[in-house]
Amino acid sequence: MKRVALVALAIVSSNAFGQILTETFPDPFIGWRSRWFAQNSDARNYYVVAGNPDEDNRGNNPEGLWIAQGNTIGGSTVDITFDSSFGSLVRSFSFGVEAFVKQRISIFDASSAEIGFIVAENGDFGFGHEDVLSVVAPNGISRIRFDSSPYGGGQIEGNTSVDNFRVEIVPEPGTMIALGAGLAALAARRRRK
Repeated sequence: MKRVALVALAIVSSNAFGQILTETFPDPFIGWRSRWFAQNSDARNYYVVAGNPDEDNRGNNPEGLWIAQGNTIGGSTVDITFDSSFGSLVRSFSFGVEAFVKQRISIFDASSAEIGFIVAENGDFGFGHEDVLSVVAPNGISRIRFDSSPYGGGQIEGNTSVDNFRVEIVPEPGTMIALGAGLAALAARRRRK
């Protein structure tokens, strides 16, 4: 019984202190629609929004995802919005970009305050996604904005590739309370013996 309790506590505590999620859009990348990035955001594959029904269509991009939002193309601003229940758990967030039009890329926290940005341009077809935006997000995240309007307003969709996402999430407060209660119960049991 004691071993079972310790194993259960170890499993709970490993999840209580954070989890790292990554997304690298491997080839073929049709499975990305079932992974965390697609499941928790409104990001879309540019080629599908442009009318090609094949989610595995990468065009000329050997790595990463040509982004689009919703079902329209042609904007100088694209917001990739995250589900609020997921976004509230994010504590650090980073990803790489290849931008073929000059743009400001910003990350906003759960209260819609900008918490980090880069200006990206001069993408190359090596697709190394060298322009990296990385933030600490004590308040979680709500969205990523890609905005070319300050630089002439070039089309974002089909001209912006993202890759190498790395996110650290922390559990909801209820998980931490359960962990604390479990630790207190183990301590009390130990004292009784």
